[in-house]
Amino acid sequence: MKVLVVGGNFAGSTAALEIKRKLGDEVEVTLIDRNPDFLYIPSLIWVPTGRREISDISISRKEVLEKRGVKFVLDTATRIDTEAEVVYTEHGEFPL
Repeated sequence: MKVLVVGGNFAGSTAALEIKRKLGDEVEVTLIDRNPDFLYIPSLIWVPTGRREISDISISRKEVLEKRGVKFVLDTATRIDTEAEVVYTEHGEFPL
């Protein structure tokens, strides 16, 4: 079985990681996001005051996801064709 998650913020990352954790080798999980790093948005409030740097509140998506068996694709989803079951991106396409 294959699962493709579009968007890697809280909901997308959690969904991808939980699906892989629960189904293990029964599923191939891929997450597509346009940004290489996950930014912990609740801590952005501390950046302007100098209490945190952006580097303190961001982490590599690829590193975290692939360590847990989820493939990461750095790309931007541009269209989802539900009838053809394909997600189109700026650099290719992914069958669902």
